[in-house]
Amino acid sequence: MAPATRKLARAQNSTRYFTGKPCVRGHVAERVTSRGLCVECLREAERLSEPRKRRRRARYEAGKRDPEKGKMKRENDKKYYEKNRERVVARAASYQRANLDRVRDNRLRRMGASLEQFKLYVESNDGRCPICLGRPESFVADHDHGTGLFRGAICSGCNSLLGYAKDDPSTLQRAILYIGAHHE
Repeated sequence: MAPATRKLARAQNSTRYFTGKPCVRGHVAERVTSRGLCVECLREAERLSEPRKRRRRARYEAGKRDPEKGKMKRENDKKYYEKNRERVVARAASYQRANLDRVRDNRLRRMGASLEQFKLYVESNDGRCPICLGRPESFVADHDHGTGLFRGAICSGCNSLLGYAKDDPSTLQRAILYIGAHHE
């Protein structure tokens, strides 16, 4: 038998409870513990929202099939950006400053890593860049440009170095020989 109160249902980790009293719409039915609503009210709400969901889905699918609609949206977005460039850039920068961990976590997920792995990598190197051995204020996520996968956390200067060398070990080796030949 279902618990008689919501509080009791929560204590017993039960998903439903039954008070025996009618809900605001007059249904005498079990209630869902998480929301406190009766099962009948939830069924009605689902039944009424179903056509709306179907219409919304149909509009979405039609937009996917209609390349003109997508092209128009891209053009409108581009016009808006051109007209409000400073505002858009400022809003994006503000969001990134306010949500550094969230932004970094999203970028890392695209590289197949997580924020925890990134922080663990920095800690495992004792807060030093594994290339220059410096202690930068912040690290950047290095990734393989071929596969797009996370390689490690390095300082931004070393990340630029690898980028300019196009991740080519032979280019970096030639740079080492060049510096060695011209070093006093």
